[in-house]
Amino acid sequence: EPGVEGVTHYKAGDPVILYVNKVGPYHNPQETYHYYQLPVCCPEKIRHKSLSLGEVLDGDRMAESLYEIRFRENVEKRIL
Repeated sequence: EPGVEGVTHYKAGDPVILYVNKVGPYHNPQETYHYYQLPVCCPEKIRHKSLSLGEVLDGDRMAESLYEIRFRENVEKRIL
């Protein structure tokens, strides 16, 4: 909708960015880690997303993932 902030429109085949965030145990929400501190596939250079004030206050730490996703494109199972 025109004038609505945060709304993204995609056409078939457009790239869709998937972000990773903080990770933490359910029993202690104060103990959080950045996703790429875990033993997962990590990009050579981590590109962080600009955050809103609410996201910063919530402790979010979003970064682009390595997943390549295209809108309305079916894919077979792949290894990252």
